[in-house]
Amino acid sequence: MFNPDPNHLQAAQDLKNPFLSRVGVLLRRDRERYQPGQDVTVGQEMVDGQSFVRVWFRTRGCSCDRQGLCTMCNYGASDTIPDGIVDRVREVLSGDTVPSGATVLLSPSGSMFDTREVPTAVRQALFALVAETRAASIICETRPETVTFAAMQEYQSLVGDKQAVVEMGLESADPWILRWCVNKRLSVDQFFEAAGVCHDAGVTVAANVSLGTAFLDPAAAIDDAVKAAQKAIDSGIDACVLFPLHVRRWTVLEWLWRHGLYTPPSLWSLVEAILRINQGRQGQVSTAWYRDYNEGNPAAVAAMPVLASPASCPRCQLRLLAALDTYRDQGDTDALEAAAAVPCTCHDSIPTKSVGADPEFVAKCYVQMGQDVLGVPWWDSHGASVLSELREDWARRQTGA
Repeated sequence: MFNPDPNHLQAAQDLKNPFLSRVGVLLRRDRERYQPGQDVTVGQEMVDGQSFVRVWFRTRGCSCDRQGLCTMCNYGASDTIPDGIVDRVREVLSGDTVPSGATVLLSPSGSMFDTREVPTAVRQALFALVAETRAASIICETRPETVTFAAMQEYQSLVGDKQAVVEMGLESADPWILRWCVNKRLSVDQFFEAAGVCHDAGVTVAANVSLGTAFLDPAAAIDDAVKAAQKAIDSGIDACVLFPLHVRRWTVLEWLWRHGLYTPPSLWSLVEAILRINQGRQGQVSTAWYRDYNEGNPAAVAAMPVLASPASCPRCQLRLLAALDTYRDQGDTDALEAAAAVPCTCHDSIPTKSVGADPEFVAKCYVQMGQDVLGVPWWDSHGASVLSELREDWARRQTGA
């Protein structure tokens, strides 16, 4: 792992949210796990005019997921990485799976450079396999905490003349939202420090940003996503990927959704965010997962089912999805601007003026969640200190202390 500045370590420590972590662990306690044979999936679509091949492989699951982190995440869990996973990936990459010039997303169910999840020898073998294909670039996802200069150098070396890309989850650039709404336990400085390590090794960096973060109203969610993407790009990140959130089973988002305290972002919110980010930054922002790409994959549906997805009203949903497909395929905003020019009552209902996060709404949700998930006795003993810390942190943010 890289060795961040001690001030960054303290910032990450300050982002810990034991309450949400405890809730997350309990909500995931009884979830289904991947079964033998549900090891590798492959999918293909067009992105920016190029073939984009997604190869997912099963591991033990994200180490942070096991700690109850990230209010939105559930990408499945297992006991260990399956034996023979390299051979299975070799099979799906054989033949014409990867067209010339394609991008390959090689994705574990967590972080590629977390050796607790993907052993070093497995990771090296998988990179070597992709290097043998006709792909022009390879993307893998990992958490910033798993980045080291040595690992990035090795990655660049193993893929040869292909562009090596690392996607990392920034989610939000607001420390208060990261702590009390996302439970990411990552400082913004840590993210950019890891990005610098990647760049020093010649690896391209993409920042993943969430749209529809828990506890934020639609206007605040748009504003937060726009600010995070703009900060990432203006700070030298090579590209930004905007992820509108789905409600997945066994997550804090699911609990909020079931209790009427959360709705996935509207497709109009996604269009609004993309158009705002692209002002002066054309071509640096893409989007993903505005559809549920796991539909039709029984293994993925069983282990990480989606309960609710970004949507709009029936009158404009197909039109918006087509416009987003065109934006994803071609990388320009013309189709989105044309879609936004056609009026719809559901578009008019999306607020765009934001007053930011509402700590009292977060506190209200915490009270209900704490009593329901952790139990009334636990909340009666600990709830006052949880809310006190939440409000004190908010006050420090307002004063800049």
